[in-house]
Amino acid sequence: MTPEAFRLFQHLADGATINAERYAATAGFSRAELSKQVEQLRAAGLPIAAAQGAGYRLAWPLELLDAAEIRRAGRIEDVGVEVAPFLDSTNLALAARFRHRHALAAEYQTAGRGRRGRDWFSPPGCGICVSFGYRFETGIRRLGPLSLVAGVAVAEMAADEGIAVGLKWPNDLVVEDRKLGGVLTEIRASGEGPCNIVFGIGINARLPRADEAPDDCLPPDRSWTDLHAAGVQPPHRNRLAGRMIAALDSACREFERSGFEPFVPRWAALDALCGRPVRVWKSQHQAFDGIARGVTPRGFLRVARDGEIAELDAGEVSVRAR
Repeated sequence: MTPEAFRLFQHLADGATINAERYAATAGFSRAELSKQVEQLRAAGLPIAAAQGAGYRLAWPLELLDAAEIRRAGRIEDVGVEVAPFLDSTNLALAARFRHRHALAAEYQTAGRGRRGRDWFSPPGCGICVSFGYRFETGIRRLGPLSLVAGVAVAEMAADEGIAVGLKWPNDLVVEDRKLGGVLTEIRASGEGPCNIVFGIGINARLPRADEAPDDCLPPDRSWTDLHAAGVQPPHRNRLAGRMIAALDSACREFERSGFEPFVPRWAALDALCGRPVRVWKSQHQAFDGIARGVTPRGFLRVARDGEIAELDAGEVSVRAR
C-alpha cells in the first residue's frame, strides 16, 4: 500500500463522502491517480462505495488507532505504545527492535501471520492487530504455556467488556464456535534466559461481508466472526486495544511470579473444547478422534481415547471440533 492510498484511507475513515475532484485537486494529483488509490484500498478488502458525481465513502465509519487513546484507555502510562500505519507484520517489526513492555499496533498488515505460518486476513482498519513484547528472565523450558496465558488474559478482558469469548486450544478466541481472533506467541531465547517474547493478538473488529470485498481479503473458510456480529457496535478499537495490552502486561507479571498454575482453572472456565468430540491432526494425513478433557498444568491438551488420556503439545498437533 502506498502512503497516498493510506492517507485516503484516513480521510475516508469517518464514513463521510469525499468529493473525488476536490480531494484530488487538494492533494495535487489527477482523478486517475485517485482511482488507483481507491483500487488499492479495495484490493486490500476495504468496502468503498462510489456515487455517480459525488465521490467515495466507506460502507461504515471506523475508529482510527491512536497511541495516546490506547494508553489512556488501558491506563498503561508505564507501557510503551506505538501505532504504525501499515507494515508487513507487527510481530516481525517488534521482534526486530524488541523492547520490554512495549506494544506495537498497526492499521494494516501486508503479511500478518497466524499459527504454523498461516496468513492472517484483516483489511485496513477492520481489526485490532497488536503485538506486545515482554522479557522473561527465566529459561525457555518454563514458557511453554504462554499462548494459553495470553488467551486467558484477552478472553477475560473481553468478558469485562460484555463479550462472551471462549478459548479453543491452543490459541483461538471463539464466539459460538466461530473464530473471533487468535494469539501468535514467538520466543527469542538462548540457553537458560533471558527470553524475549512477542505476543501477537489479532481480533476481527468488523469485517466486510462476502459481497463487499475480494475473496482473498477474507478468511478462506468463512468460519469467522467479528465484534460487530457479536453485538459490539461500533467496536471501539482504541479502548479494546488499550485494555488488551493492560491485560497481557498483568498476565505476564503474574506468570512470572506464579507460573501457569493459577491460570489452569481460569482456562477451564473459558474452555470451548472440554467435553466435546475433537479430531487431532498429528500430520496432514494422520488423525485420531477423542474427547477433549481440558489442559494439564503444563498447558498440554488432554484427549481421552480408547480408555486412556493422551497429553498433547501445542507444537505437535492441530485440533478441530467434530
